[in-house]
Amino acid sequence: MKKYISLIFALAGLALSAETVSVSFGSTRIALDPHHSYSATEAQLYTAIYEGLYTYHPLTLEPVPGVARNFEVSEDGLVYRFYLRPDAYYWNGDRVTAEDFRESWLLHLNPEDRAEYTFLLDIIKGAREYRTGAGKREDVGISVPEEGILEVTLNHPASHFLKILCHHSFSPVHSTFRENPDWENAPSVIGNGPFMLYSRSPEKYVLKKNQFYWDRRNVRSDEIIFLLSDDYQHLTDLFNAKEILWASGNILYDKLDDTSTLQVFHQFATTYFYFVCDEDPWTDPRVRRALLLLVPWEDLRTEERYAVPTFRAVPEISGYPEVAGINNRDRETALKLLKEAGFPEGQGLPRPVFKIPESQEVRDLATAMATAWRDTLGLEAQFTVVPYGDYYNSIETRDYTIGLMSWIGDYADPLAFLQMWVSDSNLNKGSYSNPDYDNLIEEAMSLSGRERYNRMAKAEGLILEEGGIIPYKHSPSYNFIHADVLGGWLPNPLDIHPFKYLSYTKPPLPARIVRGN
Repeated sequence: MKKYISLIFALAGLALSAETVSVSFGSTRIALDPHHSYSATEAQLYTAIYEGLYTYHPLTLEPVPGVARNFEVSEDGLVYRFYLRPDAYYWNGDRVTAEDFRESWLLHLNPEDRAEYTFLLDIIKGAREYRTGAGKREDVGISVPEEGILEVTLNHPASHFLKILCHHSFSPVHSTFRENPDWENAPSVIGNGPFMLYSRSPEKYVLKKNQFYWDRRNVRSDEIIFLLSDDYQHLTDLFNAKEILWASGNILYDKLDDTSTLQVFHQFATTYFYFVCDEDPWTDPRVRRALLLLVPWEDLRTEERYAVPTFRAVPEISGYPEVAGINNRDRETALKLLKEAGFPEGQGLPRPVFKIPESQEVRDLATAMATAWRDTLGLEAQFTVVPYGDYYNSIETRDYTIGLMSWIGDYADPLAFLQMWVSDSNLNKGSYSNPDYDNLIEEAMSLSGRERYNRMAKAEGLILEEGGIIPYKHSPSYNFIHADVLGGWLPNPLDIHPFKYLSYTKPPLPARIVRGN
């Protein structure tokens, strides 16, 4: 009976108010610090509470003006001058200033801070030197020539510059949190996005429309309910009752009242294992490649196992060359490489340690890899399994040999998968290091067109051949959407859906029923 009452309320537009959108994601830690976070769930939340100079278009992902109302670029493509909106405010009423952006970006680059995404700023003059401790703060090419203007000087022209400005790490941080950051204990934060964080708990975030937001008239909802839970049955019940309009996974498909609510789309994402490469013998690419050549990939990377199996790091992009990776078993070459490296037949190799999240799919593939090494070399692997919600924090502790990453590109470009593996990147969790790789990525950043793609493809081939990363699938996005009542949710390759555009719309009524005042 309760199920039918909920359905009647939903049809009448009463299960949720016309101003509220309720969504759900898997249970995970939310950092709230835009400089120290990299989960997909945090990226979704940050589209609501933060806004940079530019934001994502909800369908095309092209840069849309945010705090910047417009910009000018010098003829040589090196100097960008951004003009900020005079009516851009934080939700406490303080104005967003060019100085806020300058100080936030410099804080992000602080070499003592080791923020994850600082490598994205390397195209700015002096940024790489400062973040690695080889340069000075005052030499970074970020300045405020006058009030309301942010000027950025690049090392070389960069066709992808505006795209990366959509990323949450380029958001301004309010002076309160720059001077006395207390992200863990503060009841809220001071953001400048279309919504303010009204309340939070580990299971629920409540967001209210930011009445000081410059474009508040075009914000479609007054309230966002953001749920974090791994209780699949409970979430499915809420979704069936339309008390959740968008669920990012964690739904029991066979318990759905309407299975057509499942939306599956191609996603700019890759899941891969990676070696921790900074301790012997794993520093030697011959050892890494040899172990991977012992694995029967042709039997493991199949469509029976994965929707989109792959041996490539970069998902398919029009015009980007196909790159060869390790895709087949080659026992003879593997044993030859081990002998050259000083480990004939694997003798003397230490036990490799897998650190993986709780996932049967991941456990099955890791076990297949370990079985191949045991059967050929007598090498026994060890497994450390971590609850999924804690996994990405756990890989910061370097007590393993092989880890796992599911990576969604932060912008639609091969660099989103490749730049993170340069030697001095804070997102280089495997400490992969090859000067040739670094040089290829650096060269690509200053090029355009086919030549740029060719340079990046050569770099990708290098890290795959050396066993720095071991891709095995591209992941489609799986979302459950009540499309009849949720407006503004549009599919895109990054599976990121800015909350500014989401709205609760009254569903159509059954035939011969009209809605009164």
